[in-house]
Amino acid sequence: MPHTTDTLRLTRFYGFFHFVARQAYEMWFRGEVLGTENIPLSGPFFVASNHASHLDPPLVGCQVPRQMRFFARKTLWNNRLLGWWMDQVETIPVDREGSGVGAIKRVLQAIHENRGMILFPEGTRTPNGHLQTPKAGVGMMACKTGVPVVPCRISGSFEAFGKGTKFPQLGHSITIVFGPAIAAIDYDNLAVGKKRYQVASARIFERIAALPQPHYPIIWRANEPFRKLKSRRYLRYFPTTVYMQTVALRYRCQFRYRTYSRTWKPNSAGLTPLIVLINRR
Repeated sequence: MPHTTDTLRLTRFYGFFHFVARQAYEMWFRGEVLGTENIPLSGPFFVASNHASHLDPPLVGCQVPRQMRFFARKTLWNNRLLGWWMDQVETIPVDREGSGVGAIKRVLQAIHENRGMILFPEGTRTPNGHLQTPKAGVGMMACKTGVPVVPCRISGSFEAFGKGTKFPQLGHSITIVFGPAIAAIDYDNLAVGKKRYQVASARIFERIAALPQPHYPIIWRANEPFRKLKSRRYLRYFPTTVYMQTVALRYRCQFRYRTYSRTWKPNSAGLTPLIVLINRR
């Protein structure tokens, strides 16, 4: 497994996929990224975020200028290629049905090496786009290590690639907000006894829920002529998506597309409404 002693220097393998994730975000999911000044540039820390999509780990990780470590369920290593890739980016396997002692040891080792980690207090993706009740795992790791926790809230990832969605919906704006770091004294309370870890998780998650969500005013609406094709629906949108993304980059706007019916039905002008541009600032 590759290892970097300088936390501000990425391994070539991790750095390549860090770059790929950043470009994918800028091209197809770009929204606002706020609060990056709250990310520590030295020392160990956790980033705790809500979890709504498979897109969350790479899109949060690509905004952090340090090599981060992630968690993933152990069963993903059953696929040899995927398991090899996750080993290269230093992902920690978690056995959801086991005690998790091995994962905790790896976390303590990473903290000893002044590494940063990305955690999801909810434990799994939300099934409906709403915030779920946090589990005690993140609180336990935070209390055992005593490191600062940077709260992070992702908005729009459920709409882009939520649970039950087969393919990512290109063009949905995803906004990522990092809040001020939470010191151990603010989340750890020894007086609550056996509920210590659950209380710590709840306090951390309260900070996540309190982070602001974006509200973008629509500044322009476009009707794009579109011919009905027999190919899959998401493939039909790709040429128009790339074109509108180019326009959005030129005018520093953000775009998303919407279909108004599952079947292709042109309006009175013979056009299908597909694109909505929204203000980026």
